[in-house]
Amino acid sequence: MYPSIRQSKMLERLRLQQFCNITELAEVFSVSDETVRRDVR
Repeated sequence: MYPSIRQSKMLERLRLQQFCNITELAEVFSVSDETVRRDVR
């Protein structure tokens, strides 16, 4: 998945849930915790 698409999906998930932790997002998107951290910066 392209980073821009993943970032959009992460934002959408956060809007719906209002809270997600990094590990949860990493599992959902099959990426590392560090990738999630980079994406949300």
